Amino acid sequence: MNILFGGYRDWSLRVHADLVKDWPMELVSDPQAFEQSVARRRFDVIILAGWSWIIPKPIVESVEIVGIHPSDLPNYAGGSPIQNQIIDGVRDSAVTLFRLTPALDVGPIVYKEPISLEGHLSQVLREIERASVVVLRRYLTNWPNNPNQTQPSERARARRRLTPAASRLTAEQIATLNCRQLWDFIRCREDPYPNAFFEDETGRLVIRWVEFEPPARDPEPS
Repeated sequence: MNILFGGYRDWSLRVHADLVKDWPMELVSDPQAFEQSVARRRFDVIILAGWSWIIPKPIVESVEIVGIHPSDLPNYAGGSPIQNQIIDGVRDSAVTLFRLTPALDVGPIVYKEPISLEGHLSQVLREIERASVVVLRRYLTNWPNNPNQTQPSERARARRRLTPAASRLTAEQIATLNCRQLWDFIRCREDPYPNAFFEDETGRLVIRWVEFEPPARDPEPS
């Protein structure tokens, strides 16, 4: 079984390191290396995890390609799914393994694994890593006899990728957002993403890490 794995983010490289122990596979981390590998060798399946580039249509139509998307598709298709969910107050989500089609994030769904979006971004990324290993091991173990794939029941409304400029906290946001909302705004932009910042005429205040403490509950009556 010839497998190509495309990924460059730290969590996706750890997913590859886990899978390659049982399934030999070639690793590529940028679009140029990806297209060179596909031109040089025929693959039975291509896996994309933590991948940010659009695959050319002729490649999508010529080989089985499955992708990891860190949302409960069709919800939060498109760019910046982790950040968009956290900003919207989503606490429980899923990692979705789906088959790529020429349209973005609307291919048949193969497997899903629940994840929590609570905690610092590093914790969320570990959840995504764990769930990705679960669905990909299930897929590779069952290949080529995976269950019939299911099409999303509704067409995904793709969300836009957030730009670095979207990490700017405005005075209005600071005045109107509550503590939990500010925590969500900041924590979803922890490293390795462009950090939240506030700026005025004196300079820029970059916020890389904050802690949030929910209100203490009153003790139960004895």
